[in-house]
Amino acid sequence: MSSVWRVSRAAVRRRRFQTTVIGLVVGISTATIVVALGLLASASAPFDRAHTQQSGAHLVVAFDGTAVSGAALTRAAEAPEVEAVAGPFGQVSLDTSAGGASFLPPSLTTVGRADPGGPVDRLNVWQGRWATEPGEIVLNVRPGISDPVDLGTRVDLPGGVTLTVVGFAYSVSGSADAWVTPDQLAALHPTDTEMLYRFTDAATEAQVSAGAAAVTAGLPPNAVLGSQSYLTLKQRISSEAAPYIPFLVVFGLLGLVVAVLIVGNVISGAVVAGFRHIGVLKAIGFTPNQVMAVYLVMVTVPSVIGCVLGTVLGNIVGRPMLSDAFSAYGSEFGIDLWVDAVALLGTPAVVALAALLSALRARGLPAAEAISAGSSQRVGRALAVQRWLSGTRLPRSVSLGLGVPFARPARSALTLAAVVLGVTTVTLAIGVTMSVTAYNDAMRPAHPDRIEVLAGMPADLPVRPGGPEAGVEPQLSDGEDEALLRSLPGAVHVAAVAGQEVEVVGGQRASVQFYRGEATELAPQVLEGR
Repeated sequence: MSSVWRVSRAAVRRRRFQTTVIGLVVGISTATIVVALGLLASASAPFDRAHTQQSGAHLVVAFDGTAVSGAALTRAAEAPEVEAVAGPFGQVSLDTSAGGASFLPPSLTTVGRADPGGPVDRLNVWQGRWATEPGEIVLNVRPGISDPVDLGTRVDLPGGVTLTVVGFAYSVSGSADAWVTPDQLAALHPTDTEMLYRFTDAATEAQVSAGAAAVTAGLPPNAVLGSQSYLTLKQRISSEAAPYIPFLVVFGLLGLVVAVLIVGNVISGAVVAGFRHIGVLKAIGFTPNQVMAVYLVMVTVPSVIGCVLGTVLGNIVGRPMLSDAFSAYGSEFGIDLWVDAVALLGTPAVVALAALLSALRARGLPAAEAISAGSSQRVGRALAVQRWLSGTRLPRSVSLGLGVPFARPARSALTLAAVVLGVTTVTLAIGVTMSVTAYNDAMRPAHPDRIEVLAGMPADLPVRPGGPEAGVEPQLSDGEDEALLRSLPGAVHVAAVAGQEVEVVGGQRASVQFYRGEATELAPQVLEGR
């Protein structure tokens, strides 16, 4: 065995260029495998993954605090259907419309929590810190979204209450718009109570409904103000990323297959290129098994080094990429440990298999034939094809080149598959990029030929650029505004738009827009219905 190791080590040192190429190819391919497997793992039920990481609530229920006590809610939560519960938390809807806080919605569903942890709905505080003192507030903002306000901004509320934004957190359960300390919430005089539940069985809407019935059994009929199932939230959030998930899965699969094909092609080529060396080893007394061992060690050593470095590189590249791709789910997406394990064990196995299959062919060759491999005349279908091609009018170099794939059909098929899948990946990447760009243009169109005029705005509200000057009272009515705009030279279509955000009990929101005038030309496109 010592002779095998000495010969293998000498071959690695002597063939530095080949050793370097093998290490680089295996390293880059391993990094691709790590990213591809991480992408496939993250793209498989991303909402469920984030929901499990943060122990998200299966059901969020808002109760009327004047109709049921916190003690009664705690006793009702002891039902066998409940796996974990958090609360009761005080809840209040804060009116932010009169304080000049244009960066916030007109009302905030605010909950009092002492800390962001707990058995249910662990919050991801991704910027700033948690509210620990009265007068502090943490906003529910999804990671990856532009911050609506700088940390330290003051929010003025009716009654002379002022809150300072100290952090941004995200709830995968959508349990609140903001959080304050329990003492601060008590000073805001809440009338509602929030409870968060995780059930033992919650895969379907029927199971969630059964759990809801269990935790509200025995309570006054008017105690429940509203509830939100995680399945409803899952459908809404997943619909935002749904167009991209199939493409991410396809990219992951293609990257995985192409990486494996490239590794197999390079390793088998390295072994085939060493047929003369195999013949020499046999001539000086190496047994066929020792020859195979030499080549397995020769390609495995740089492959293992490249595999380790590639796994590290894959984690460095993959973690931020996955976190950015799945930021809509508000949780940290990275490379799982099993992905690293598969890459560290699977890639050397592919290398060893590719080398073994190629070396087995040389194992049975006599020494003289192996030494002369590539120079002696060969018989079989390759020679017959080349003879036929030589009888055509093709140039000799072309006919010889066309006959080579028939001499090594396995390697030719492997190379063809790698090239085809590689081109497929590039074509898909370009096509998806163009499609996503077109999708974004359709969803958020830019209309340089349109002008937006803000009219009828109260003088005490901040004004966006392009709107009326602050402090200037509007002089015209809505009808007069519209008539004036229609009379302007070059005005083709005019429509009046009024927006209103409404709050649904249970923490959900809905934005409503009202159009008057030529809405057919200026309103968003109606995809279904009228």
